[in-house]
Amino acid sequence: MREQLNPQTRMMDAGYRVFGTHRYRKASISEIAMLASVSKASVFHYFKTKKGLYLALLENAGLVLLDAIQQGFDDSVHGFFDRIRQSTAIKMRVLSVYPGMLDFLSKAYFEEDPEVRDEVASFMNQDAFNALRAHVMNDDIDTDAFKKGIDPAFVGKLLMWISYGMAATQNSESFDVDATLMAFNQTLELFEKYFCRGKDEHNGSH
Repeated sequence: MREQLNPQTRMMDAGYRVFGTHRYRKASISEIAMLASVSKASVFHYFKTKKGLYLALLENAGLVLLDAIQQGFDDSVHGFFDRIRQSTAIKMRVLSVYPGMLDFLSKAYFEEDPEVRDEVASFMNQDAFNALRAHVMNDDIDTDAFKKGIDPAFVGKLLMWISYGMAATQNSESFDVDATLMAFNQTLELFEKYFCRGKDEHNGSH
């Protein structure tokens, strides 16, 4: 089935798998070419350099995730934790469809190789992602349920770090979307219990 894909798609699929298994420095273009059933020269023809392929993979992953969230996001959901549940579910479903992308992004988040480190940092903080995060976590969001003194923005950062950590412990071969979402939702429930007021207290404040 993979052989029916065009060569560039096969190379990117192989790139996700190889860069998702090895750090940037140890990833081999020869291995990527072998998995993609193309010559090493073909990889360089399409992407020029190893770094060029890596950055193309980053850009593609970002576009796929951004498009999925923009298309699947429900603006009628206003609760802080409900928004996080929704966006996380969308991302997890997307990653389950693209073999190797989960591993790649997990590795990329912690990549320290000087050849790509700055580009990875820029990718993680690009304006499109920041704008989307702002839309998901700020636009018309209800934070009234939080206890006094709790900073919703900091809670959001904590949950983002937890989600990155959970992703880093997964791999594409055994990635269980339902189990991962269940574990993350249990974390959200714990946060709600300790950071939010009870429903009666919340309703009584209006």
